[in-house]
Amino acid sequence: MECCIGGDMYTLIRDRGRLDEPTVRYYCAAALEALDYLHQRSIVYRDLKPENMVIQRNGTPKLVDFGFAKRLNNTDGQTWTFCGTAEYVAPEIVLNNGHGISVDIWALGIFMYELLTGSPPFVSSNPTAVYNAILRGVESLVWPKYLSEDAVNLIFNFCRAEPHRRLGYGRIEDAREAPWFSLFDFDAFRTFRMQPPFIPTVNINRSSSL
Repeated sequence: MECCIGGDMYTLIRDRGRLDEPTVRYYCAAALEALDYLHQRSIVYRDLKPENMVIQRNGTPKLVDFGFAKRLNNTDGQTWTFCGTAEYVAPEIVLNNGHGISVDIWALGIFMYELLTGSPPFVSSNPTAVYNAILRGVESLVWPKYLSEDAVNLIFNFCRAEPHRRLGYGRIEDAREAPWFSLFDFDAFRTFRMQPPFIPTVNINRSSSL
């Protein structure tokens, strides 16, 4: 297994607190590209969260832990297994209504919120309270004033209650074209011409004995 010396995004936000919007934009773009790759192959990931995005030696991020991933019959396919991390599951998983790849779009909105604020929007020591908050939706949130209007709007559009209305479902390009991403060069990102916002450093203490 490849060693990702930069740790994961959870550790990064724990150490640094909330991240600024340009930094979050980079990591959300990385998640969006990874989800696009999976969804084109009818694979639902179902566990997007900061702990599952790790930083490689050159600073580029990658998704790990595909234990909950599942290949569906097609891009509109459904599955009914209750799984995922409580704070990140979509309403249709909570309600056991059947779910598809759009649950990853919901999770992307939660991921974006956590990177921007330092905490997921729906938190409690009681999982039932978390699920009830999820069912109330992002409309019930009090938004931090430091978030830009474009950021708030994108999270709203990722976290719509109706799975088919989530931005990027069926056409991921719609998410790339959101105003919040307007200044982001996806082509430069894909071809590794973009400088990552965080490059890990390694301190090696060498000792020798005679």
